[in-house]
Amino acid sequence: MHGLFLDWTPTSGFMEGGEVHLAVDNIFDKYYEPYLSDGISAMPGRNFKIAISRKF
Repeated sequence: MHGLFLDWTPTSGFMEGGEVHLAVDNIFDKYYEPYLSDGISAMPGRNFKIAISRKF
């Protein structure tokens, strides 16, 4: 399973003091079974995640 992530912290502009986190899990959408799942759980697919935060 391959994943990709990007973290960005702007240093100027309206997003100064904020953070952006982007991630993609299972990029190639491969079928796999999680360890110790015993075949009873749903199989994960491709996941996209985004998080935006700001410190004040």
